[in-house]
Amino acid sequence: MMNDGQLDDLLNAPLAAVADSGFSARIMARARMERLKERVPFLATTLICAAAMLLFVPLAQITAAIAHVVSLAVAALVLTFTAERALAQR
Repeated sequence: MMNDGQLDDLLNAPLAAVADSGFSARIMARARMERLKERVPFLATTLICAAAMLLFVPLAQITAAIAHVVSLAVAALVLTFTAERALAQR
C-alpha cells in the first residue's frame, strides 16, 4: 500500500520522453494549416471591404478620421501618464 507522500512523489515525477517519430510535429503543422484556412475568408473579406471603402470615401476624409483617432489616442496616453505621475507623487 502506498502512503500519501509516496503518491505525491510519484505524481510529481517527470514523465519519460516518448519517441513519436514526428507525430506531434505533424499534428501541430496540420492544426496551423487548419487555422490558416479558417482565417483566409475573414482576411479576404476585410481586404475587399477596405478596397471598396477606398473607392467610395474620399482620401481626405480617411486621413482626417485617422488623424482624429490618433490625436485621441495621444491625448489618452498623456492623461494616463499625468495621472500616473500625480498618483506616484502622493
